[in-house]
Amino acid sequence: MKILKITAYTAVVIWGLIGILVAISTAYSNIGFFINIFMSVLFMAIAYFLYVKAKNNLAMLQIQTDNNYKKTQKQFFRIELLFFTLSLLFGLLLLSGAISRVLYEKMAVFG
Repeated sequence: MKILKITAYTAVVIWGLIGILVAISTAYSNIGFFINIFMSVLFMAIAYFLYVKAKNNLAMLQIQTDNNYKKTQKQFFRIELLFFTLSLLFGLLLLSGAISRVLYEKMAVFG
């Protein structure tokens, strides 16, 4: 389940970068300052939630139990891998849009 660990922590980093980029983008424009700060905090909260979720899920991998539980555990981690993969892809989409807005248009992400 190394792929789960890589995917989960990459998603955490991507969402954290989105939060940082939105906060930094307020330097370009004061229009929508409060919404940019609010969204930055929201994106950082999403990154923290994903981090805690990944940490707890990876701790569950260490549990050694009977074979019936391992089947259920594999199904659970497949669903979690799908969740983190979709979160990563959506985060990359948002990050690319934020980078485009800040670097090329020279404006704040929201506003």
